[in-house]
Amino acid sequence: MSTLTADDKKRLERQLDRVLELVRDKQWWTLHGLSVELENRYGCRFPESSVSARLRELRHLGYKVERDNWGRGLFAYRVTKPERVADQEELFA
Repeated sequence: MSTLTADDKKRLERQLDRVLELVRDKQWWTLHGLSVELENRYGCRFPESSVSARLRELRHLGYKVERDNWGRGLFAYRVTKPERVADQEELFA
């Protein structure tokens, strides 16, 4: 079992922030679309598996991550903020 280093944790937090910044538009995104857009914006790799992991992490943080089956094994995702997360953010703003 491997342990995350401090550098790994920083990288993953930065990756999560960047994914969240992009999906705040509440549009439907495929993992491939997110990966390509993130790589274009930030000039570094964002594998689809990493993007998928960050979406799961957002779900654990209280965000609503919807999944829509577009057929032939292609899924799209949309992230919205449930009221309890919005209320918490207002308290700390």
